[in-house]
Amino acid sequence: MGYVLNESMAEIIGVIIGDGCIYCKNNHYSIEIVGNPYCEKKYYNYLSHLVNICFDKNPSIGVRARGLRLKFYSKDAVLYLINNINLEHGKGKHARVKIPEKILKNKKLLIACLRGIVDTDGSLFFAKKGNNLSYPCIEITTTSLILSKQIKIVLLSLGFRVSYRIELREKYFDAYRIAVYGEKMVNKWFNEIGFSNFHKLDLYNSHIRNF
Repeated sequence: MGYVLNESMAEIIGVIIGDGCIYCKNNHYSIEIVGNPYCEKKYYNYLSHLVNICFDKNPSIGVRARGLRLKFYSKDAVLYLINNINLEHGKGKHARVKIPEKILKNKKLLIACLRGIVDTDGSLFFAKKGNNLSYPCIEITTTSLILSKQIKIVLLSLGFRVSYRIELREKYFDAYRIAVYGEKMVNKWFNEIGFSNFHKLDLYNSHIRNF
């Protein structure tokens, strides 16, 4: 089947980079995305629609092992993502995953991919800073060094002010945190990259109304 690497496909690839797994073993071909069952059901309905647009599949959505899980089976989709897009999969994927070169070369695809990554593996929160009790921040945490460097470089190239730090862990993989802080930067994210995750979008809109 001939798939198209457009903005919808780039966004779902970002989602898989953030919180997805590609299974390709013993003639088993499937893609699964895992999220929060308490606040992301509406977003997962959106992802189901995106999967249908990109892969012509109707995934199942259910709660299992305390996670909201979207899953579909497709040998064609799995081989396309692995062989044509060069998306990482298998054991240790979390530490190797990266934005594919085909997406890095195209700004529109890259922005869509970033949106998918942050919608799944990023957080939007509000902290105390001085007299400001609602200082906004978007933060992405990953155990992939190459992905963290890619995201940092991309955001800097798009004109964002970026914070980057490493959290050393003795019993697990080191974590890399990339963040943009403050009203100006978070508004820039909303206007230029945006959110498809309705929970994050609601948080942002609530903050704007109360700011």
